[in-house]
Amino acid sequence: METCTELSGGGTEEKEESSSVICAICLSEQCQDEHIQTLPCSHQYHIGCINELKKYGIVQVCPLCRAPLPFEETTFEGAIRRWLPLAKKYGVTNSWEPLDGDEKKLTDQVRTVCERVATLQDESSAEPEEIETSAEAAAFLSETYTMGLGVPRDPAMGLTWCRKAAERGRAKSQHNLGVFYREGLGGVEQSMEEALKWFHKGAQGGNVSSNICIGYAYENGSGVQKDGKRALEYYRKAAHDHPIAMNNLGLAYKNGTCGVERNFEEGLRWIKRAANMGNVSAQMTLGNMHASGEIGRGGAPAPSLDDYMYTALEGGANPFKRDLPQALKWYRKAAAQGDAAAATAVTRIVRMEQIRAM
Repeated sequence: METCTELSGGGTEEKEESSSVICAICLSEQCQDEHIQTLPCSHQYHIGCINELKKYGIVQVCPLCRAPLPFEETTFEGAIRRWLPLAKKYGVTNSWEPLDGDEKKLTDQVRTVCERVATLQDESSAEPEEIETSAEAAAFLSETYTMGLGVPRDPAMGLTWCRKAAERGRAKSQHNLGVFYREGLGGVEQSMEEALKWFHKGAQGGNVSSNICIGYAYENGSGVQKDGKRALEYYRKAAHDHPIAMNNLGLAYKNGTCGVERNFEEGLRWIKRAANMGNVSAQMTLGNMHASGEIGRGGAPAPSLDDYMYTALEGGANPFKRDLPQALKWYRKAAAQGDAAAATAVTRIVRMEQIRAM
């Protein structure tokens, strides 16, 4: 099953390392020796393809999930609208450059405002609303340094600001701090126990991804005693909003794991929901289930060789109940998101159909 690796607001899923993926912009295979850029949303493209998109303005988004591309201009625009109006209130500056002005000066100015606002809680005169704003400013700085948006990438500085935001009660930052500890990012010592502490805080604050991470830990016994029922409990909490939780819950019902009784139809329902929301693993699972005939058989085991031969001798067709058109549909959706295994499956099915047509 899957877990979340959210660090700057977007939930992403862990994938097995692959030697190549498909660039969804030019539809060419990305090789290890090519220059590849991984966006904050986790999708990968050729750097040249991303740079071409940037020529069309700051409103460009990831072609797959519509997340904003990591342009410095986007960071500036958001900062101007949210943070620079606070500059006058806190006496940082009385004026600022327009969006098309000196970008470095603007970056420094935005950072100065955020740093001033982010330290408000250190003052005894800070109001509750100002404390909330200071947490938001700290989270903004964490994202800026962690992703290298307008400044050199500095995960250690990103960790520092993330901790400030998390300690001030911002649930998304509490989750992100858990990711820092789980992955050992920003120079912090890797600790699943410390990660779970922050995941629990994030979950209490309403962060859906934290519930998935806690569930994944219980399912695999990572930092806690393995407990399938507790894992399922946390997956259920997140399954109404998050496709990874939907897929994990569906797999548990489909396979009868995590202490739940096997229910193929219920599992299929959750997996379909996840796939329709763009979850690559769910799309691959549906492709595999259609290709193997598992869906056509209603979850029943594949026929034995004797049954297969008997059906073939009696003139029966497709005893495995395979549905290759549906399999191809879901494999193509996963391949469009850069999944190399899905692209291979598409190629295999297309070639097989070409051979049959000869």
